[in-house]
Amino acid sequence: MVEEAFIPEEEHLKDTYTKTYRMQATGASGDTIRTSVPREVVAREARRRGMTITQFVKYFKVQWLYNGFEGAWAKFVPREEKDKFNATENNYKE
Repeated sequence: MVEEAFIPEEEHLKDTYTKTYRMQATGASGDTIRTSVPREVVAREARRRGMTITQFVKYFKVQWLYNGFEGAWAKFVPREEKDKFNATENNYKE
């Protein structure tokens, strides 16, 4: 069974923050498009879990949801043990 993604109605979006970032093609043939996650978003999610930004980046990754609705949505999901990022406290400004 496919899990349905939660898509907020327009009423829920009226007080959201908006940040626009450029996209950049990466890889030998541009197969991947890269963009940034606003620092404020990562900091908020880290605070909600009682973590520093460095800890959060080490233990979580971004998962994209798309195709069943207009646009794309991102959510943070735990990394598997073998995928833990080797982040140090010097990598991210807390």
